[in-house]
Amino acid sequence: QELDVARRIQTSFLPEMCPDISGWNLAAVWRSARQVGGDFYDFFPLAPRAGDAKSQATRSGVVIADVAGKGVPAALFMALSRTLVRTGALPGRAPRLAISRTNDLILADARSDLFVTLFYGILQPDSGRFEYVNAGHMPPLVVRGADGAVEELRTGGMALGVLPNLEFEQRAVRLLPGDVLVLYTDGVTEAQDVSQKMFGKNRLIELVQRHRRLPAGELAEKIDETVAGFVRDAPQFDDFTLVVARRIAQ
Repeated sequence: QELDVARRIQTSFLPEMCPDISGWNLAAVWRSARQVGGDFYDFFPLAPRAGDAKSQATRSGVVIADVAGKGVPAALFMALSRTLVRTGALPGRAPRLAISRTNDLILADARSDLFVTLFYGILQPDSGRFEYVNAGHMPPLVVRGADGAVEELRTGGMALGVLPNLEFEQRAVRLLPGDVLVLYTDGVTEAQDVSQKMFGKNRLIELVQRHRRLPAGELAEKIDETVAGFVRDAPQFDDFTLVVARRIAQ
């Protein structure tokens, strides 16, 4: 019963629904391997960049993260990490500064050997500009709507909660109408069938390329169903989290 309560509390930390952003559609799938888990994702609005006369549109922070470990310890660290990411990011700091601040806060508050890999980006919806940092996380995919070309969003950066005073490399990419952004945890690509064969990143890339014209919700559902069909009767060994953002073709 306590674990059931813990699961309800944990799911309350996740977005109730994906935000409604003009010119975009977004979707997410979250499924823990146990009653509680260490994966999380988040969206939150950010004020327009100060002094940016070109756009007064609200920006959107996007997070996906994976705490090392499973079960209750990972769930507790997930709740801490999610709160501290927001604390670091909500003033509107650049991603590299926000995540550096988050790392310092985690180290100041945590007394455990756990750590969290994390990807954080700020989306400017009207221009499609996406500024991001990657703190040791699985590199998200950008699949171009025009030709299916794939870019992996890699940067230098260590997982959070390991060392103090980390600096993160920040990069930017522009998403065009029809392009798809896929963020995921290793529970997607490392899902195993009964013979312990992994689903793998290449299968994920091919799947997104083939179905890149689907709305985000249908694409997320297609990925979820395909991974489940691959795994079949094998037990889920890791948390599964997926976020899909698609810029609507105009």
